[in-house]
Amino acid sequence: MDRRITVTFRFRHGLTSSVSLTKIAAAITFAAFVVGGPGVAKSQIQDAGVYTQHNDNSRTGAQLNETTLTPSAVSSRGMRIVYTANVDDAIWAQPLYVRSVAFPGGSANAVYTVTANNSVYAFDADSGALKWAHPLTDSTITLRPFAHDAPVTPVIDIGQQAMFVLFSTKNQLKDGSGDPWTLQNLLKTLNVAYWLVALDLRTGAELHRTQVQATVARSDGSMLTFDPRVHESHPALLLDHGSIYVAFGDNPVEEVLTEYHGWVMRFDAVSLQPQGVFCTTVDMRGQGAEGGGVWQGGAGLAADADGNIYFLVGNGDYIPQNRSYGDSFAKLTPAGNTLTLAGTVADVTPPPAIAASVPRYDHTVAQLMETRDLDLGAGGLVVIPGTRMLVGGGKTGMVYLVDGTSMTIQQSFQGFTNTYHPTWNYGCPRPIPAGCESWHAGPHLHGSPTFWNGHLYDWSEKDHLKKFNFDSSTNLFSVTPVVAGVDASPTRMPGGLLSVSANGTVAGSGIVWAMLPTNGPSPTLHAHVYAFDAESLALLWNAPFPAALSQMTRRAGPTVADGKVFVPTANGALLAYGLCDPGTPCVLGHASAPLLAAHDMASSMDMTAPMEMTAPMTHSELAIKHRSQLLPPAGEIVLFRVRAHFDGDAERFEGGDRIGATWKATDGSRVTAELVKTIYATDDDAAPGQLFKVISREGSGRFQRVDWIQRTDAEGGEATYVFYGGKL
Repeated sequence: MDRRITVTFRFRHGLTSSVSLTKIAAAITFAAFVVGGPGVAKSQIQDAGVYTQHNDNSRTGAQLNETTLTPSAVSSRGMRIVYTANVDDAIWAQPLYVRSVAFPGGSANAVYTVTANNSVYAFDADSGALKWAHPLTDSTITLRPFAHDAPVTPVIDIGQQAMFVLFSTKNQLKDGSGDPWTLQNLLKTLNVAYWLVALDLRTGAELHRTQVQATVARSDGSMLTFDPRVHESHPALLLDHGSIYVAFGDNPVEEVLTEYHGWVMRFDAVSLQPQGVFCTTVDMRGQGAEGGGVWQGGAGLAADADGNIYFLVGNGDYIPQNRSYGDSFAKLTPAGNTLTLAGTVADVTPPPAIAASVPRYDHTVAQLMETRDLDLGAGGLVVIPGTRMLVGGGKTGMVYLVDGTSMTIQQSFQGFTNTYHPTWNYGCPRPIPAGCESWHAGPHLHGSPTFWNGHLYDWSEKDHLKKFNFDSSTNLFSVTPVVAGVDASPTRMPGGLLSVSANGTVAGSGIVWAMLPTNGPSPTLHAHVYAFDAESLALLWNAPFPAALSQMTRRAGPTVADGKVFVPTANGALLAYGLCDPGTPCVLGHASAPLLAAHDMASSMDMTAPMEMTAPMTHSELAIKHRSQLLPPAGEIVLFRVRAHFDGDAERFEGGDRIGATWKATDGSRVTAELVKTIYATDDDAAPGQLFKVISREGSGRFQRVDWIQRTDAEGGEATYVFYGGKL
């Protein structure tokens, strides 16, 4: 009885003294170091809740309480969209799930999400009904009225019935540009603030907040202050041992001549008081250098049983004696109100022979990563359950196994390659071949590796989903993987985003769920949702992403809970997939099975009834629809039209090109524009039509009178641009 009382106290949420010791032991096996209570995230093992990115602080991505979505059920019945929940902007964060939330109108299972418009939503997870929505604003809204960086995946503290959200605000509508010179000017007047806020799970009411600020001492005694204008947060929030952790990298345009660093900050989970800060490149000075950003493709920092914190650092030099820790595994230890570096490790072995083309360096892998922008920290890491072993990788496709106690590399191997161009794994060879650009070269591991039952799963760009077996007796991986039959395309980013569902460790119960996004709207590449058998990697089910939504998020994988798979989109919607009704299979996803028609974004979004097949619009009909719905204000006339073709990150047309938000002509004139309207296609072969408003212009050539830009007819690798201006 004493033993039972002791265990009940530690796991007081959801367990009682009547629970058998056998079941308690099983729970301890899965979550030995997770303790319920204020300031500590409760284990998802106990009640199927998903309170943090990738399910737990080890970042395994494993939902171990799923008995409805079995491999046999998914394969035989198929899946359908049960409902679509509308939100006000893109969702870049993983949805979170809580059972039996005591909402004012009655208890319900809940799914929570945040949007790029700084809005937080709570939905009934079973019906999709909105429970509450809460807009997040600056403490002085007149000072910074606009949303800045999209919120990262929040974290939930069941003990406090609170959700912690990191968001940011700014003073001017335009704060970024694909053009570093334009951005440099924008930064002169930009005012940005980051806020950490706690919301009540039941009502959305704000409980408390703090502004995110930090200062650290350099070796010479001077102080370095966190500058929110030039930093963005991608890693999910971490709640561990009573503290909240947030992390930052650089803004997206790294070429801008600003000084930036990687930052990790710790806050008390009850008071939100600061509890320590760490900077990855504190002694680095000067403008334009790359400063060890912490990105991890949206994956959160990880923690072990003792509260040690682990993460991967992105670009920057690895020179520990100068306190510069670029492209490394890093370990922090919290104590009191401090956050202390406890160790780092980088790959300083001799790289492949390709490194000989970089003569000014000593040719270690870490140096090659820095010179060729091959960030180790492009993806996250996993703490292998029951061990202190860390596993992760980045843009080179190398998989690293690190001892988290000694912070030494135990194993490294080329887990993923660019299957289309195998010699491009370490960036472009020298001389650079046609078509090889640094961003498109290597296999690029992004997001979160996933771990279940002794198996590591990951899916890089330009390669296949793979499973590597971990031998617990040797603490090493088999370097011969099981390989799935679906490959990522040569241009897709970021590869597959994964989660696993299973009934504990029961053999034959596991499913790997994968979102495979496209790199933005594409006329030829289509996002898919997949389900694979977790042991054989046989394809169980797949379906193309609804054409009306076209874009998945690229920073977060699916959330699985209580028979549903929640998929975030970049088009203002949260999708909930569930099993088709018995005896009436739908959307099996095999070549011979019919697929559901895309639904209309303007409809009520009621997806509970079976969908009917509809005839897609022809391209000519679509062009007419787009042009009529994407007209600029009255009084604007057509100045000229061009036909553009896709070329990597650019769109080329006669007399100029478009890269990002900037159109440049060969006569020296240029315009920068912001997107004001999008019309999504209703067939699978057309990208969205768009209307842009010009916000700045330079030069006296063909673009000097352009006020509006319309983009239509995006098909077959080409698009039509119509440029409008006011009458003379």
